[in-house]
Amino acid sequence: MSLQYFLQQSKQLKNIQVIPYKHTSEKNIIRKRQNNELLRYFEKRYQLFEKYDQNIQMDDEMLFSVCPEQLAREEVNKIYEIVNTNEDQEPHTCIDLFGGAGGLAIQLSVLFNVFTVELSPQRCYDIRHNASIYNQDLTVINGDCFTQERLFKTLKPKVITISPPWGGSDYQRTDFDLLNFNIGPYSFKQLLLQLRQVDSTQVFYFVLPKRFTNNEFVNEIFEDELFDVQRQGVLDCGRVVYEALWIVRK
Repeated sequence: MSLQYFLQQSKQLKNIQVIPYKHTSEKNIIRKRQNNELLRYFEKRYQLFEKYDQNIQMDDEMLFSVCPEQLAREEVNKIYEIVNTNEDQEPHTCIDLFGGAGGLAIQLSVLFNVFTVELSPQRCYDIRHNASIYNQDLTVINGDCFTQERLFKTLKPKVITISPPWGGSDYQRTDFDLLNFNIGPYSFKQLLLQLRQVDSTQVFYFVLPKRFTNNEFVNEIFEDELFDVQRQGVLDCGRVVYEALWIVRK
């Protein structure tokens, strides 16, 4: 699907704004902080973006929110292996929710036609800027991830990736209760129910905290006879850094 086609279709969509690429000449806003908590995340910046020194743009929150580049690349390759067939001529469409600074979306764009949704206008510009550093094309949509029903119907994505905010670096690390997890006025369960209706999608891929509970309600929404639901710890140097939740249509 071409960008021109999407721009034409987007006129029919509500709450959608396509953010054009706008290069910023501002110096990188991330600096070593006096705050020791942020400093330890800052020291891992090259794991987040290997090209960090080429003026990667992100705010402080993204220091502990971006999916590390190598891990993102490996997970994207797994998704590609599931959905790709020898008969495929064009890249499949992927919608990436909660775009952040573009860590996952940029890696997805290597193999997929990517549309990433981000609520913050500034982060929308950051994603486009960071994607340009990696010479990758993607479409950034400034909007609320919970109000994209018409976007899903228009694009008919083969893949949807979801990397929601977990509540900051001090989120509850012992138990992360998805059943009672809210983002603004919305519950995470609302998002799952909405995604369940996207018939075109073969793979739903979630990036979630290392320990989350209430996996049973996910299985209730994505029934066993229609979907394969799996959890997998994603390792970095032998340590689990986050949980991947794979929901694959049978």
